[in-house]
Amino acid sequence: MNATEYREHLQAQIPPTIMGALRRYQQEGISPGSCTTAILCGDLFGAVTAADTDTASALAWIALYVYLYMPQECWGSRDAVSMYQRRLRAEYIERGWE
Repeated sequence: MNATEYREHLQAQIPPTIMGALRRYQQEGISPGSCTTAILCGDLFGAVTAADTDTASALAWIALYVYLYMPQECWGSRDAVSMYQRRLRAEYIERGWE
């Protein structure tokens, strides 16, 4: 399995709603739901308690996807998530997209 195939395999293990939320967060800084936010913040207990059944069964896949394919500056702690969102908002405003 090459790198592209592995990434596609990994994405197929994650509920489509969560993949969409991760993409919107990474590209636009849009806050995902509470479970996905907890994953991004490194809050295992928050992620587990906020997860629905489908998301709970995919938590390891989601965490692996975030670790391997999302920019390191956009996850890891609440501060990292907040700073990433503020930076994207500032870029959008600077470009006149808002």
